[in-house]
Amino acid sequence: MAIFAEIIAPYSMTSRDTDYLLAPPQKVHFRNSDGDITLIPHVYGVKSVRNMETLRMGFEEVPEEAKALRLFVKGESYNFWDLFHLQYISLE
Repeated sequence: MAIFAEIIAPYSMTSRDTDYLLAPPQKVHFRNSDGDITLIPHVYGVKSVRNMETLRMGFEEVPEEAKALRLFVKGESYNFWDLFHLQYISLE
């Protein structure tokens, strides 16, 4: 399995979004913010918030910033075993 890690992983090991480094995984939704069922899965945007009682940082969903999940879109480029120059196929 480790031999094909470059193909399976959507991003390289060094790719980081430092704004959301400590954010929990996002929930996939099949209902929009109005409560209607949709056939296209999506995630809501997130923003960091501070709990004023505990002073701990946390994250909350922002339904107005819904993003549809898509399969097989172009991602970052990489060299597969240093033989082929390819692009990651990932969710967007």
